[in-house]
Amino acid sequence: MEFIGVVDPFIFGTGDTLNIAPLKRHALVFDRLAIPSLTETFLPAEKLKEQGNVIAEMQWLFERGLIFEPTFNEETEVMNPKHDEEFEASFDHALGMIGVLFGVDVNKIRESKEDDAPDMSDEEFKEILLEIKKITEKKRKKFFEAAGSKEFWEHVTRMTMHQTRGFSIKLREVNGMDAYPILSNTIPATKELPTAKSEVVRIVLNSLPVPDDTTSWEQIIEFRSDPDSRNKFIDLRNWMSEVARAELKPNEVAEKLEYLMSQYQRHMEVHKMKTNAGTLETIVVTGAEVLGDVVSFKWGKAAEALFSLKKRDIALLEGELTAPGNEVAYIVKANETFAS
Repeated sequence: MEFIGVVDPFIFGTGDTLNIAPLKRHALVFDRLAIPSLTETFLPAEKLKEQGNVIAEMQWLFERGLIFEPTFNEETEVMNPKHDEEFEASFDHALGMIGVLFGVDVNKIRESKEDDAPDMSDEEFKEILLEIKKITEKKRKKFFEAAGSKEFWEHVTRMTMHQTRGFSIKLREVNGMDAYPILSNTIPATKELPTAKSEVVRIVLNSLPVPDDTTSWEQIIEFRSDPDSRNKFIDLRNWMSEVARAELKPNEVAEKLEYLMSQYQRHMEVHKMKTNAGTLETIVVTGAEVLGDVVSFKWGKAAEALFSLKKRDIALLEGELTAPGNEVAYIVKANETFAS
């Protein structure tokens, strides 16, 4: 099953310039990245004039399938209270934005969405929007001040984060993908979060390096495609599932991850020292004999030395497989490859 990351739009920053560097780190973990409103927000042709290089890079990733816009069959009902809970929270923050911007009482809209209240008609909603427009025209200066306030942006970021969580649930329920949110900030878990795996994924993601500008996407793809990397990642993904089932607290997961990485690195350092020492001893002892045998076409000693080197490679591989903490070897390898 594909491992999908659903990207919170605020990952790209809040200024005029998009920052897509974080996607390189996300691509080290997820097979593909789902970006809501991708084609509408990030890929229009007119954007090329404003941020040509960045948009061209996004287009390149889109064409190769590394990023995509999540779509759903609207006829398929999502019978999942957790999904509804996330989008209700998103709607609540959207109302909070309206309240801050226009200084209006949004309780009427909020109450119309309660289970014991009738749904608001389109005409009633239009009337409220007209009232908001009048207030905007009268209090334009105050409106723009409100749009830049901390309270307003708190609602905006919370709204998008809840939407991102909702999309990840919907991708799992409707599209059958193993999808998890990638949030620009952390928010308290909902009362009935499906599993703790979202939090485990976040902790693992934060333990990986952020490749710098000198790292090309081709290098990221090559690293992902490497058989050794794929095998190590399968181990890591299995470990994330096991830890999620254990229902540890986030700080306990982080401590466990740090411990396993330390154990693995220390074991491999000692193991490499042992195998290097063994190989060096063989080469020093047989070196003169090998040289003489090569000249006289007696290949016994030469083959023995070459076999010794091969045994070293096998010993290193066995050491990796039996090392304590080998479940998180992928993280160690990624940091050794991309950390600046």
